[in-house]
Amino acid sequence: MDSTKKSKESRKGFRRAKRREWIFVLCVLAWPILHKLIFYFGVSFSSFSLAFKQYDSSTATYTFLKGAHLFDNFKLFFRELAKNPTYLNSWGRTLRLYAVETFISMPISILCSYFIIKKVPLSGFLTVAFFLPSIFASTAMSLMFGYFVEWALPSIYANLTGQELPILLRTPASAFNVLLIYALWNSFASGMILYVGQMSNVGEGLQDACKIDGCGTMRELWHVVLPATYPLISVYLVTGFCAIFTGSGAVLLFYKYDAPDYVQTIGYILFTKVIGENASLADYPFVSAMGLVISLIATPLTFGLRYCLNKFGPREG
Repeated sequence: MDSTKKSKESRKGFRRAKRREWIFVLCVLAWPILHKLIFYFGVSFSSFSLAFKQYDSSTATYTFLKGAHLFDNFKLFFRELAKNPTYLNSWGRTLRLYAVETFISMPISILCSYFIIKKVPLSGFLTVAFFLPSIFASTAMSLMFGYFVEWALPSIYANLTGQELPILLRTPASAFNVLLIYALWNSFASGMILYVGQMSNVGEGLQDACKIDGCGTMRELWHVVLPATYPLISVYLVTGFCAIFTGSGAVLLFYKYDAPDYVQTIGYILFTKVIGENASLADYPFVSAMGLVISLIATPLTFGLRYCLNKFGPREG
């Protein structure tokens, strides 16, 4: 009897201990779960529903559109896209910015990172020159670059040629090209820091084997270093593709909230319509519809790119 009673008490004690353990776990997880429900799912649902609402200025509230007017915000977006040159041209500038950062900046970053780990001549200079944007604040770098383009460069050009150079950041033909040059230089730093770290993990024995087999520098880069760095490259390609339409480049840094039409990107338009000086609560449904259309375009393309990179990418070994 005593043994049976002790067994029952031990089982009860075990159940009480497990119950306290579960209560503790639930208390620990309650806050992050609540945070996720409110600030992620709640905000996402609110943003999604705004695309089907309109702002009532008399009551300062949003009300759902009904019937044939349910998709009015989407119709307005496509109407602006077809008739407003600012929206239409901003898509082209957005894609140009992505192309420069992906197909020009990334290969150069990879090459420079490889030259740095190989300690070629001037590798120290390359390290300092390309890491400068990550050392200084982006605002300070944009100010220095802006002063150079608007003041120093015209003065140098006038001394050499005797002719005046227009203000490049305020000239439609050159303004966005100057921003592309800044984006090209600025995008080196973040990539190179990770590329150098990843390439440094390639074993010295593998590099020595390449030398014994007679592999040159470029063959070693192509057949050994790039496959080892490919996981990082694929992550950059996928995340960069996700951010095509949300990134504004350096437009906000150089022009703040009054950028001219000839430099605006999709990301800049979205940002200024929500947070800009002339932003209005009445614009939120339009911006929500615009963001939803962009998400519907970008999501399948991003998954397709990820699938292709995983399936057809190089493998180590």
